[in-house]
Amino acid sequence: MNKLDDHSIIIDPKTSPLIVKAFELAVTGQYSLTRLKSEMHKLGLRSPRAKKELCKQAMARILRNPFYSGEFIWKGKRYKGTHAPLISQKLFNEVQLILGFVRKPRMTKHDFSFSGTMTCGHCGCSIVAEEKRKKSGKTYIYYHCTKGKGSCEDVTYIRQETIEDAFAKALEDISLTPDVIEDTRTALLKSSQEERDFREDRVKALTARYRKLEAFVSNSYQDKLKGKIKADFWEQETFKWKAEQEQIESQTKALRHANTDYMLEGIKLMELSANAAERFKNAMTPGEKREIVNLVLSNPRVIKGNLEFSYKKPFSMFAKVASLEIWRGRRDSNSRPPA
Repeated sequence: MNKLDDHSIIIDPKTSPLIVKAFELAVTGQYSLTRLKSEMHKLGLRSPRAKKELCKQAMARILRNPFYSGEFIWKGKRYKGTHAPLISQKLFNEVQLILGFVRKPRMTKHDFSFSGTMTCGHCGCSIVAEEKRKKSGKTYIYYHCTKGKGSCEDVTYIRQETIEDAFAKALEDISLTPDVIEDTRTALLKSSQEERDFREDRVKALTARYRKLEAFVSNSYQDKLKGKIKADFWEQETFKWKAEQEQIESQTKALRHANTDYMLEGIKLMELSANAAERFKNAMTPGEKREIVNLVLSNPRVIKGNLEFSYKKPFSMFAKVASLEIWRGRRDSNSRPPA
């Protein structure tokens, strides 16, 4: 109902439950419009003026009206309203399908290569693909902003070939040369061995200290029994030795469970970067192309017709490494290899 004093919309406590009931019955799929209007008449729903049973067209208008799900239509466009919805958007959509008011969307025959990978850098909406046919009969695939928020300051249609070239160039920029990969593989494996050797030496030293403390505890207990030391002194010292033993156990456990898998993962990622561009170009399916793009790039977005993006770690370290000397300088500036 319209509230005249402040021009707001409030829920009618009498008819609103009937409207909700109409949608709930319709979604079961067991009611035609004729049967539904008759059933709702029995439940108390009447035409506003004549107070009679609704006709089929009136029943259909109610069930097709998005107003009850919180939206309204103005000049052919649908907008989100500020009024409280009576039903969920899910229920409304299901009723439209069941009663045949809208057709169930067919699965597209196209699996566009970069669907779901990009957003609009202006409004944040998704970039979608569509196929267009020229007068010559030749078809082209274009990507553009959905304008999901109602408007966008720059809706540019970009050919798929342009997008593909931009992604290929991005992958080429992280392609490491064989000497860079071999140099880093050697360094990582050497570092991995050095770390394992360090851990083993540290565990040996901690184990020796633990056994020495164990001897202190045992010997001091014998001294206490023989009366060589006082009981309170023995308790005080034993407490400190036991506490240190607990710390040693914790440190030893951490060292034994530590691993250098991140170094091996670093090698795998570098090898991937070396052939990512080639894999991308030779990908047999659109899904393979998307997988490579999603693995390497972060937040691809279209701004004024151009593709912009960031590299995910550690690929950001590999970008535009032209020589072994540049790579060594970049690698040495990090405290540990990429993971």
